[in-house]
Amino acid sequence: MDKNVASRSTLVKNFLALLCSEFVVRIAASLGAILIARTLGPKQYGILAVALSFSFIAGYLCDLGMTHLTLQQSAVPEVNLSVLLSTMLRARLALTATVSVASLGWILWAYTNRESRLVMLLLILPSIWGISLGGFASSYFWLQQELHISAAIKTVSQLLMAVTLLISFLMKLQVVWVAAGYGGVSLIGGTIAMWMFRRRAGHIGGWDPHFLRGLGGFTLSGIAGMALPQVGPILLERVTDGTQLGCFAAASRIPSALCAIPGAVGTAWYPQLFHLGINYPAEHLEKCAQEIKIIVILGIGLALPLFLYPSVIIGFMLGSAWVAVATPVLSILCWMTVLNSVSNPLGDALGTKGLQMRKAVIYALALVLGVVLYSILGRSAGAIGGAWAAVITIAALCAGLVVANPTGIRLVITVSRKLFRPLVIASAAALAARFLLPNILPSAALLFFGFFCAITIVDEELRGTALWAMASLRLRMERR
Repeated sequence: MDKNVASRSTLVKNFLALLCSEFVVRIAASLGAILIARTLGPKQYGILAVALSFSFIAGYLCDLGMTHLTLQQSAVPEVNLSVLLSTMLRARLALTATVSVASLGWILWAYTNRESRLVMLLLILPSIWGISLGGFASSYFWLQQELHISAAIKTVSQLLMAVTLLISFLMKLQVVWVAAGYGGVSLIGGTIAMWMFRRRAGHIGGWDPHFLRGLGGFTLSGIAGMALPQVGPILLERVTDGTQLGCFAAASRIPSALCAIPGAVGTAWYPQLFHLGINYPAEHLEKCAQEIKIIVILGIGLALPLFLYPSVIIGFMLGSAWVAVATPVLSILCWMTVLNSVSNPLGDALGTKGLQMRKAVIYALALVLGVVLYSILGRSAGAIGGAWAAVITIAALCAGLVVANPTGIRLVITVSRKLFRPLVIASAAALAARFLLPNILPSAALLFFGFFCAITIVDEELRGTALWAMASLRLRMERR
């Protein structure tokens, strides 16, 4: 096997670092968002949610798939890494400046209300630069397979964000100040990431436009993939009232935060998949199957407590006033955690073996379907209609990614064989526990941990990896 392919220890190290980081980040983000939702109320929280959605889209427009292209180009033998990184940084800075100017003009034109305009300006413009700088630094640590460093940077930034939101909650600040906190912390996080990059990478220089070849496929699929989670709040703002928008935004924050955990953890496989997709097709299929298996197990384990205890979780996180309106929405949206854990690795399976344009077409079609469904179902059924639109859209995306992949059916069969027995046993145990345990929050936590314990015991591969990881940790501690 080529030396560029990470060892088992590197993969497990990256996986555990990303998993721990994402749990901390998402818990902090969710708690911060919940506190702010309680402070602002549905209408102002809806304004903030729209600003956040636009900031993520604008932030991606500063990347346009260059992070993924950097990984692909770095897998080429004898690549000049200094010129590659310099080229990507210059292109990214030019895009960031252009997007900033365009966003400023759009905000001044589209928002005449003073409060809404200030929220957009204070959140979106700093976030654009923070996301752009942080994304470039992360791409370097990604290709070096030092994902624990980018995970640490992300964790520190999110904890700082959580502290900022806690202060906003305690001081009961208005939505304008909350938006300024979001934007400022994002910019600080990007600056810290670039400082770490400069310390690790040293001097870079040069320009070679040939490194930008093949960017189109990554750009199209990336834009569609980034827009899919954001299109819901943006369209619901136009087709339903502010209360329904706020309910959808608040309820979706919980599964959205959890969805990001499997997606981020899946990046542990990403550098390897690019290399295997070019040189080792058989190993690429097996590695994709391994990724899908782990990520789907993680997604189902995260979704089960939301599905079985929705009212308890809503009441704890958002307060009793939200239970009646948000519980039905969460009961539907919880399955987004599972569907996203399937769609992300299926997309990786296409993009990492040179089929970026196929992936782009499927994501674009899913985006069009999402726009239609959110417009129709959101207008007729409000927040619940928006929830069903989200689930149907991602389910269709998964089906499209399988059909577009020449080995898609074979990949699904391979994963199904690996997953069927342990998943059935662990899910049955979780459902049995639901009927035995009382309808309280500690029961949801016990079910969550019980599911992962059961599936680790039943599945031979997971059990072997867990034992190996514990043995390695014990050996490292003994050496110290």
